[in-house]
Amino acid sequence: MTTSPSVDPPIASPGTRGPGTASSSIGCSSTRRSLPYPVRTLKLYLAQRDNAYLAPVLILCAVVVFSVLVGLVIGIVTGFPLPAVVSEGFRTNNLGVIWALPGFFVSSAAMSVNRTFATVLALGGTRRDFWLGTTAGFLVTSLLTAATAVVLLGIERLTDGWFLGVRAIGVGILGDGNPVLVFLTMMLLALAGFHLGAACGTVFRAYGAKVLTLVIVAAALVLVGLIALAVWQWETTLRVATGAGDLFVPLILLALVLVGTVGSLLALRRATV
Repeated sequence: MTTSPSVDPPIASPGTRGPGTASSSIGCSSTRRSLPYPVRTLKLYLAQRDNAYLAPVLILCAVVVFSVLVGLVIGIVTGFPLPAVVSEGFRTNNLGVIWALPGFFVSSAAMSVNRTFATVLALGGTRRDFWLGTTAGFLVTSLLTAATAVVLLGIERLTDGWFLGVRAIGVGILGDGNPVLVFLTMMLLALAGFHLGAACGTVFRAYGAKVLTLVIVAAALVLVGLIALAVWQWETTLRVATGAGDLFVPLILLALVLVGTVGSLLALRRATV
């Protein structure tokens, strides 16, 4: 009985790669190129272009348009350009930006939390990755909103109040036309809305609709109580506001940012997919 001679497998030279080596090399390369999970979460947020970029800009422009329309109606009686007393009234009483934007920020953040949370965890990310990426997305939109407000403020100044004497951005509550204060106030306004909305979204995901309703009612009662306390101690409130000066509104918004941040972090620990 004859035995066939054994044939040793060819030894690959240093310059050649077998199929297994090539596939492992590709796997290592793709691993090196993979993005950190917070960055992936940020990209998921920014992929919602309407909410991340377009909507806040359009809302700001709509506030300006509506303010100009009100100015045109008033000007039919007073004449154009608007008298100084009317222009001053716009400066002190036009709160259009304060009323128009927070609702969008809160709802957008709540929807974003519920849309991307399960996706991030399904892709292998952690709650920390989700929070960091989403917070970075909120910051991007907030900076865009603040920059848009400063641009509109510049146009408002160049046109002397949109050619009518109307003030929509250069109003007292936003810093009275100071570009730095306008930028800071608008950024904190957006961040406050986003983080409060994120807190609502995470409470809903962690505890359900009933607990979220109770939290909202409790927060409303606390807010009413604080307003009542401020009115009751009006002289003290005026002293605090005077002492804070132009930073009074930004400081209030910063406090809301911190409340929303702490609330969202606490609820996120119990949030489930």
